[in-house]
Amino acid sequence: VKSNRPAPVATAGAKDSGTRYTIKSGDTLWRISNNFKVSRDAILKLNGIQDPNKLYAGREIKIPSK
Repeated sequence: VKSNRPAPVATAGAKDSGTRYTIKSGDTLWRISNNFKVSRDAILKLNGIQDPNKLYAGREIKIPSK
């Protein structure tokens, strides 16, 4: 059984983030935050994103550490 959860990619030396994630087609901010167990607001703040509609496939974002 395949999981829909994205595979995290470790980021060496990042203090503000434990993971970088490349957005895939069909991803939503809610799904990403749910998969990584962090808030949507935390993802937006860490990445300096004011408009969640600016997320698009291929964009790499930082995921806050828990």
